[in-house]
Amino acid sequence: MIDYRKKTIAAVLLEVNSIKKKAEKIEALRILCMQNNAVAKVIQWTYHPDIVFDLPEGDVPESLWNATNHGEQGPFYRLINKNEIKNLTTNSIVPSKKKETIFISMLENVAADDAKLMIGIKNKILPYKTLNKKFCMEALPELLPEKNDEK
Repeated sequence: MIDYRKKTIAAVLLEVNSIKKKAEKIEALRILCMQNNAVAKVIQWTYHPDIVFDLPEGDVPESLWNATNHGEQGPFYRLINKNEIKNLTTNSIVPSKKKETIFISMLENVAADDAKLMIGIKNKILPYKTLNKKFCMEALPELLPEKNDEK
């Protein structure tokens, strides 16, 4: 079992990613999401088809934000628990230009590895090779419904 206390979310997901056996990785991710709602939200925000971010596509150049060198796990957990990331979606009433400013501010306040994770969430792809959409949908089908294109 992965001990997520006092670790950034990015560090915890990196541990899950490093598990070799698929069944063990699925079990670890499922248990982690049950114990740590923040990890479940990260997976949902990244791969849920109905969550769309109102931010420019692609990576955010590091010249636009100053990465912190602290390893504190707290700032990103607070953003998640306050649901502040939802302010960056297309369903939010926050103006688009303000969303970009808010996002840059978030990147500057979380640990550097969590900032890279946040960019991955925005881009709808986690920065871990095996924690892709297909794997997460298989591991957590209750969090990630398949997109229904019939409308």
